[in-house]
Amino acid sequence: NAFGRPLPRPASCPARFAETLDALALLEPRFMLVEGWSDGTDDCFIASELTDAQLDRMIALRAADLKTADLKVAANMWFQWYCCRMTGPALGGWMLHGRAPDVSADNIAFRIDAEGRPQFAAMVRPRVFALPGDRVEDLALTPADDLKAAIIRTLLDGHLLPLGERLRARYRLGAPIIRGTIASQIGTVTTLIDARTSLTWEQTATALLDFLTLAAPQIDGLSRSGAPICVQDKGRTGTFYRRGTCCLVYRAPDRKKCGICPLTSEADRAAVYAERLAARPQTPPIQVS
Repeated sequence: NAFGRPLPRPASCPARFAETLDALALLEPRFMLVEGWSDGTDDCFIASELTDAQLDRMIALRAADLKTADLKVAANMWFQWYCCRMTGPALGGWMLHGRAPDVSADNIAFRIDAEGRPQFAAMVRPRVFALPGDRVEDLALTPADDLKAAIIRTLLDGHLLPLGERLRARYRLGAPIIRGTIASQIGTVTTLIDARTSLTWEQTATALLDFLTLAAPQIDGLSRSGAPICVQDKGRTGTFYRRGTCCLVYRAPDRKKCGICPLTSEADRAAVYAERLAARPQTPPIQVS
């Protein structure tokens, strides 16, 4: 790998998977995941059972929030939020404790907010992949020698890619935009993990590069989807992600290109990275042993 600092095998994982979920919740709200879901929970959708009408309603809510009539923009912005919400628990559990919850579409229930964005998310059944030898007291773990492959199978093949193809056909989005959106949110999640945990930038950058390389056939490779980068400024170093495709948000009224948009200049992106690096907490709130 490029950086030579793979993720450590956790020396002392929590005795309960619920503690892993608690650690994820401390990272950022989009990492939160509920261990089990009861059928009948108000206003929840099973991801694999989403109808076209339900998707249209969520995207209409995003369009209203963005004040745009361009449903192509609203669809991609909805999908961007959705990808981050589903990617956070999977990558966060893997990188923090070597435990990856199954976030395939048939195993995720979620609730949206008034703007159509997924908020609450829960596993329908508490299925979790973990490194061989890991044990917890509160559920049965499924051993997996390669957690990256398990995440790609469940998160990408079993959830985001099929949903992305539905959106692409329904809202006439290009394949590079959809797959670039998926890749960008993998990068966003890793950036948050790098900023808010004691993992080193070499470890998070290596994990991100390894994951994207393994997922390249599904997301069209790093050259079209974006790439992880290392940013150094004023004695601090961090992992960030450079998008390969534009998210289209600038087409909405009163919106600008995002800070890591490939349509902006390299100097402008560098300034954004430096600003975000300086805003990171000096002492990460999550310590990874």
